[in-house]
Amino acid sequence: MVLNEEISRQKKLMQINEFADDKTITLQMASDRKLFGPVYHGTTPENMENIHQNGFQLTSDKKNGYPYELYDQTGYPPPVDHLGYAIYFTTNKSIGKQYNGGTTKNLKEFYLDTPRLETINFGSSNNMMKWWIQNGYDAPLAGRSESDRVTATKKMTEILKSKYDAVWFKGLGFKRLLDGDQIAVFDPSRIYYIDNSQSQPTEIGSKVRRVTDGRVSRFDPNSKIKIPTGTIGIIVNKTNVENEIKQFPNHWAKNLNTKFTYTVKWSKGGTENNITDHDIEPK
Repeated sequence: MVLNEEISRQKKLMQINEFADDKTITLQMASDRKLFGPVYHGTTPENMENIHQNGFQLTSDKKNGYPYELYDQTGYPPPVDHLGYAIYFTTNKSIGKQYNGGTTKNLKEFYLDTPRLETINFGSSNNMMKWWIQNGYDAPLAGRSESDRVTATKKMTEILKSKYDAVWFKGLGFKRLLDGDQIAVFDPSRIYYIDNSQSQPTEIGSKVRRVTDGRVSRFDPNSKIKIPTGTIGIIVNKTNVENEIKQFPNHWAKNLNTKFTYTVKWSKGGTENNITDHDIEPK
């Protein structure tokens, strides 16, 4: 009986392939709208199933974040969550993997509509505490009790929300700084899931087949990394070159009828740049 229930649960997980229609977009749509990404949200299969069904949910009073202890020489505890109560993502796939059971399987790719994006990159806990206080964290209140720390974190979150759509802590240095790369998003409606199955032919995110032989280093005739005809890949970038061709026709003499150039990540051979529309076809 237990085995049958587990099989049923796994089948259900496999069937959940899309988020709500208004939160599912293609890479081309993300590019056109200049959304921020890709970002990753690592979690358990059960949590991801809940996200598929109900969307991302904000929790504004949780206590299971930073421990209630002194954070630096100021003598105050940190907020419950590093960047306030928010939904957390990372641009670093390896960090997402850590929160995804140590695997990239089912690690989803998202894009964010966050034009008001604050970027910080502090290397010390002292500077981090200063930033928290500057953005509304009532450190003396937080030092009174765990429940007061929750109240102080809520206050900081509301002030951050009023100023930013998201805060990106890069965590870059000679080694990973503090908790590493993370992005806190305060409004779930700004989160979009990427589903390239909706991509139109030759759009970013769509699959293509090479119809001519190529090489990853197009300007190196001795390159050993070759992309033979028939290789399948995914378009990761697309650039309109019509105006460039008009300005530099001699440079484009062999490709005067080209409208776009592409960057394609091939199934074998790596990523190739500056491919013309004559080199590929929709798969």
